[in-house]
Amino acid sequence: MLHSKRLRILVVTTSFAEEILELVNILSSKHEVHVIYIGYPAMQSYVDRGISRTCKLHCIKYDYKIASLAETSTLGAFRFTPLFIKMLVQIRSVIRNCHIDLIHGFWAIPSGSLVGFCR
Repeated sequence: MLHSKRLRILVVTTSFAEEILELVNILSSKHEVHVIYIGYPAMQSYVDRGISRTCKLHCIKYDYKIASLAETSTLGAFRFTPLFIKMLVQIRSVIRNCHIDLIHGFWAIPSGSLVGFCR
């Protein structure tokens, strides 16, 4: 008989695309899921859609309307540095305090890159 372990999974994202909502809902049916996300005003509607009932949320407060990194120039990306530092600190904290087994960084930049610095 196979024994399946309930994993502690961390999902790090800068946006709640439909794929992320679906992924979190599927994973949280069998595992403990933590989600680190940037809490700018438009994100609240996704949290209100029920994701907060299926996982543990770790919000990084960001009071400004966020621009897409894909549309930002190289020099313009430097204005996100304080936000990336907050994300890095939060990722390390959740990994340490929640004993995370598996991490998924949605979008390579910045989430995936920041996760790479933490492992």
